[in-house]
Amino acid sequence: PSFARARALTALARTRLLTGRLPEGRALAKQALDTAVSAGARRDESTARQVLGLILVVLGELDAGIEHLEAAHRLAIEVDHVEEIAASSASLSVALVARGRLRTAEARLRAVAELARDRGFERSYGLWLTANHAWVLCKLGEWREAERRARVVADPRPDARHVAPRLAPLVPRDPPAGPGGLGP
Repeated sequence: PSFARARALTALARTRLLTGRLPEGRALAKQALDTAVSAGARRDESTARQVLGLILVVLGELDAGIEHLEAAHRLAIEVDHVEEIAASSASLSVALVARGRLRTAEARLRAVAELARDRGFERSYGLWLTANHAWVLCKLGEWREAERRARVVADPRPDARHVAPRLAPLVPRDPPAGPGGLGP
């Protein structure tokens, strides 16, 4: 077992995930996780858990997927792996929404936004996480706060342009009127 083998297996697992070859991806992610643990590669363990967790979520094994994503997130924070903190947070928020735990997803995204500011990765990964947060707020019907966050993402700064087009369809053009709505 080695760091390099764990990384290679995780990369292969991620590729299988992205190409829809989920059973093969699951097997590779499990191998990557076992290899990382055996090698004492905590950073790589975090990444392998994130990929495995996401594959499990896509396969409909939400509880097992959430368990791996939460472990990946904790490890990423412990080893200060900024990319994995962001990736596990985004994946975990999607999994929690799928499980119907919208308030938990919103609270996690709010907490990771603070962490992004504190750890200095707000400008690099903060927009991605803010887009996810706006999406969750839309799902909750919290239109004003969703719009506020969407405006942050739609900022014309060069580092924001790649996120804004993906978020635009999530912000309702005619939000409902009444409490929490933006309408009359």
